[in-house]
Amino acid sequence: MTRFPEIESEDIRYVYAVARVRALETKLLSPQKVSSLVGLRADELLRLLAETDYATYIPSSPYDYESIIDRARRDLFSLMEKLILDPPVLQFLKARFDNHNIKMGVKVKITDSDPQPFSPYGNLSPSLLSDIFRNELYSRLPHPYEKGIRLAIESYYTTKDPSILDIIIDRSYFGYQRERVVESLFLDSLLKIDIDLTNIKTLLRTKWRKVEKKRWTQGLIEGGFVPLEKFLSAYDDAEENLWERFRYTPYSSILSEGAPPIFRDNSFLTLEKVCDDMFLQFLKKTKFLTFGVEPVIAYFYLKENEFKILRFLFTASIYRIEADLIKQRL
Repeated sequence: MTRFPEIESEDIRYVYAVARVRALETKLLSPQKVSSLVGLRADELLRLLAETDYATYIPSSPYDYESIIDRARRDLFSLMEKLILDPPVLQFLKARFDNHNIKMGVKVKITDSDPQPFSPYGNLSPSLLSDIFRNELYSRLPHPYEKGIRLAIESYYTTKDPSILDIIIDRSYFGYQRERVVESLFLDSLLKIDIDLTNIKTLLRTKWRKVEKKRWTQGLIEGGFVPLEKFLSAYDDAEENLWERFRYTPYSSILSEGAPPIFRDNSFLTLEKVCDDMFLQFLKKTKFLTFGVEPVIAYFYLKENEFKILRFLFTASIYRIEADLIKQRL
C-alpha cells in the first residue's frame, strides 16, 4: 500500500510567516464565490472581482484579464521573498517558470518563429535566457536542462514529433528539481506527487492516442511514489481496468473517475480536475501546522490554483463555453 507521508514541522523561524498566510487564506476565493462567477459575462466577472482581494488589479477591459494574474503573481512572489527564509525553497517554487521558459525557447529555436517574452518569475532571468537561446549557449544552463535541450532538439529532428519537446524538457525539469529538493519531506512529497500525476496523464494520453508502447515509455519520469514498472504494466490493461492497477495507491480514484470520460467522450476535463484535487488535498495536510515553511508553500500553490481558475473563467466567458463544462472542470 502506497501512502503519502504525514507532514510535521518544528521550525519556529516561520511563526510570523504562518500567522501571515493564515490571515491571507481567509481572502482566497471560496468555492461558493467561484461558483457564483460561473457563466457570467467577462465584464460581470470584472465587476464581482472588484469586490474581492483582486480589486487593485482590475483592468479597464475584461480582455486584459492576464494583467490581473500577472500583477497578483508579482505580489505573491514579493510576499514569498519576504516570508521564505531558505533560498532553496524559493528556487524550488520558481523552477516551474524556468521550465515554461525553456520549453518556449526550444520551440522558438526549432520553428524559427518570433520569440515570445520570457516569464520573469523563474530563477533564470529573461535577459539571460534570451542570450542563451540566441547564441546557443546551453552550457550556461543547469546541467539537466543543458542535456535536455540537446536531446529534445535531436529527438525532434529524428521523429518530427513536436510533443517530444515537452516530454524531454519536463524530464529535465523533474531531474533539476530532484537535485534541489533540499531536506524537506514536504517538498519531496510534492515533487513525487507531481511526477506521479504527470505519469498518469502520460499513460492515459498515450493509450487514448494509441501510441506504441516502445515510444511512450520515453515520456515516463522516475522518482515518484509509484514505481515506473506499474505504469509500464498498466499500458497493456483494458481501459476500464486501469484503476485496479493503482488500487493500493492514493491514485485509484483518479483512474476510476478521470479515465472513462477520456475514452468515452474524448474529454480530459475530468482528469485535469481530479489531478488538481489530489494535489490540493495533500496541501491541506499543512492546515493545522503552526510552525515551519510548509503552510507558506501551501499558500503559494493555493494562490497559483486560484490564478488558474480565474484564467479558465475568463477564457470560458470570452469563448462562451457552456456553464456545465465549466463546472465539470472546476
